[in-house]
Amino acid sequence: MTTKIDIQIATPETTFQVFQQIPELDQYLTLDEFKERLGHSSPLLLTASIANEPVGFKVGYPLTSEATEDHQTFYSWLGGVHPHHRNKGVAAALLNFQEAWVRDAGFQHLEVKSMNRFPAMLQLLISRGYWIVGVESFEADFKILFRKALD
Repeated sequence: MTTKIDIQIATPETTFQVFQQIPELDQYLTLDEFKERLGHSSPLLLTASIANEPVGFKVGYPLTSEATEDHQTFYSWLGGVHPHHRNKGVAAALLNFQEAWVRDAGFQHLEVKSMNRFPAMLQLLISRGYWIVGVESFEADFKILFRKALD
């Protein structure tokens, strides 16, 4: 039986509520800080629901660099799926929606960082054609920068 997953464009408040339900994510942000991080851009905030229950989210925004004048890269900043709803295709559905939206909006690249402590995410990104383009030290782990060209 296939689980029906609904993806919606969401508000910061709704997205933040789902963010708070993901235990692996460091709960270091307040809602105001979450909004402030998104305030400088035109963010895409997504939630995934199963049977009208929000079970996952994905947040990203255009990445611009004054040094390179790069306005063609979209950064997928934060996302997660509630533990009770993993292995149901929720993360892949969110990624599919985000990739299509980003491509349709005219961006040429999608970037995302993940960490060794999230092996399922690393596997998903690699299986979807994301390339490792950088690594940075972060506390006791590393942030791995992935990039995908959106043709």
